[in-house]
Amino acid sequence: MKIVKAQKKIAHLKGEVSRLKERAKRCVRTQKGNDFTEKFEDLKNIIESKLNELIDLKVKVMRANIESGVFKKVIILGELKSTIELYRALEVESGTYRQEFGAGEVSYVSQMTVKQKNDSIEDLQKKIEKLTEELDDFNAITEI
Repeated sequence: MKIVKAQKKIAHLKGEVSRLKERAKRCVRTQKGNDFTEKFEDLKNIIESKLNELIDLKVKVMRANIESGVFKKVIILGELKSTIELYRALEVESGTYRQEFGAGEVSYVSQMTVKQKNDSIEDLQKKIEKLTEELDDFNAITEI
């Protein structure tokens, strides 16, 4: 199986496990006198089986990434995405603003302009796109 197909299977299994866990939470108890909607033990066994399948796939993908040296790119990609989140959260607007609660105004200065913030995000996004393309190519051709 190619990594790209394994990733789709991983996403599917994650969703399936999540739904099964919700069912398990709902069925574990009922009002006295009512029948249980499902057997918790049965769901527990299905969840365990699906988790084992999910773990096996994740390990195979990780092993292929490590053995090929691609794993470093995966880590870099995650850190770049995290850095973009930081930049997006920065409040860099300067100026004087009327306070929402209370009287008066407050003035702010920033170490970065809105343009610098946007340019930094754009540069990071270009790096992310390049790495994503490289990883997509790798995932499309690599067997696990």
